Amino acid sequence: METLIRDVAYSVKLLKKDRTFSATVLLTLALCIGANVAIFSVIHSVLLQPLPFQDADRLVTVFQSYPGAGVEPSLGRGFAESETDVGNDRKVVLTHGYWQEHFGGAVDVLGRDLRVDGRPFTIVGVLPESFEMVGREETRFFMPIPFEDYQRTLEAWHNNGYEMMARLRPGATVEQAMAQNEALNQALIDEWPLPEGRQLLEDVGYATYVLNAQDDMVRNVRSTLYMLWAGVTFVLLIGCVNIANLMLARSQVRLGEMATRLAL
Repeated sequence: METLIRDVAYSVKLLKKDRTFSATVLLTLALCIGANVAIFSVIHSVLLQPLPFQDADRLVTVFQSYPGAGVEPSLGRGFAESETDVGNDRKVVLTHGYWQEHFGGAVDVLGRDLRVDGRPFTIVGVLPESFEMVGREETRFFMPIPFEDYQRTLEAWHNNGYEMMARLRPGATVEQAMAQNEALNQALIDEWPLPEGRQLLEDVGYATYVLNAQDDMVRNVRSTLYMLWAGVTFVLLIGCVNIANLMLARSQVRLGEMATRLAL
């Protein structure tokens, strides 16, 4: 115990003797450890701590997906949100067939005018050849639908897309829930009144997904948070290496003192 007290007293004496070095080390550790604690507290609250609901581990979200129904233009772009404003809606996206038929497949078609009912519309994009408009094969081009300000209010909104939240029965798994939904979809698809409905849904990759509710809520930020955590951990590692280098450099300065102490 006496040796320990003597060593502690000697350490405190050294810290007081070289206050600049001591302050540098303490500040470096405080910043690095503080950053790690801050990021970990966020990760714990968002990713690790369960949702504040009963049986949170059995809560799931159920939603439909059509990954093959969004289509990127082969030339140019699609419509921007600002182009749904009244007065800024005179833009048009051509189908591949109409582009070939009316413009000869010219690559400089973007920016040209196309007159529709006597009004000029600027061509901003061309759809790929593989694009098909269900039930409207004769479609030649698309124009944005303009909205008045009152049509953008919450009272005017209408949406038939739903995302459902459910709770798995005890012992059930997410995989079992997905299998049940897939079986139900297959039983109902043929009752869809649209001709070749099954083929259409297969082409767009239609599926019903069941995901753990917490995983679904944080899937867009999970990788970002882990990257931040890895970053601040790396900063802590760099801080420790720098402190070690400072200690080695300081030990070189004290070689004479240490040699005297060993001799005594």
